[in-house]
Amino acid sequence: MASVGLPPPPINDAPGSFTWLEWYRQLRSYVSTSGSVPWYIINFAGSNITDIATREHNSLQGLQGGTSGEMYHLTSAQQAWVAAGNTSHGGGWQAGKNRAILDEGVSIATDFTSMNFVGAGVTATAAGTAITVTIPDGTHNNLSGLQGGTSSEYYHLTANETRNARNTIEYVTPSTGFSQTIANTTTFLVIEPSGTLATGTVTMPASPVDGQLVRILTTQTITALTHSPNTGQTLKGALTTLVINTGASWLYKTSTTTWYKVS
Repeated sequence: MASVGLPPPPINDAPGSFTWLEWYRQLRSYVSTSGSVPWYIINFAGSNITDIATREHNSLQGLQGGTSGEMYHLTSAQQAWVAAGNTSHGGGWQAGKNRAILDEGVSIATDFTSMNFVGAGVTATAAGTAITVTIPDGTHNNLSGLQGGTSSEYYHLTANETRNARNTIEYVTPSTGFSQTIANTTTFLVIEPSGTLATGTVTMPASPVDGQLVRILTTQTITALTHSPNTGQTLKGALTTLVINTGASWLYKTSTTTWYKVS
């Protein structure tokens, strides 16, 4: 016999009548029959997954992650493979491949004996649990990407470019008998005393770069000026005096450790 739905209640009959008793009997039969009540008419507010008698993990939705923030569910074999310290090598899950990439600061034992970065000439050898990576001729100037070119990239400068980029102006307001060593990054030393100075000493930078230019200027006369090179240097055309609002310039050559007067 085909299943029929629950008829409407006999609201026109007196409570306790046969028709009401029969309707209650049908209602009890209806709600106690498996599958007779459609899910869509049930209010699930306040329900919990634990209210379901059978709740198999593999029957849940969204087992497979795929976008940012989603999780991936693994099979038993995949979980065992990961727990054993394996990793993927460009071809999905591969048993027997030992873990090579670790979080910074993490140290683990490994059975690696050697690695080779094909094409780069970089090798790594293991001694116990320590791995030593060797980069042939791994000096700074042999690294790739030294020259920046787009937004947020960095530029690596030569020594001469660094010198040209400095152009630092150093202002001093000394009194008679002053002693001033020019800073390594200074291009212009501007001496601004309040009046004429009888004596003073200026010493050239200690660690100049090849081709570095230094210019000394004064806004007041320095009658007796001692102008000296730094340790291990030679100074050509050293000043002995400076007249008000004048100056002079020197160019440094590292191969001779010499300052040459150019103006």
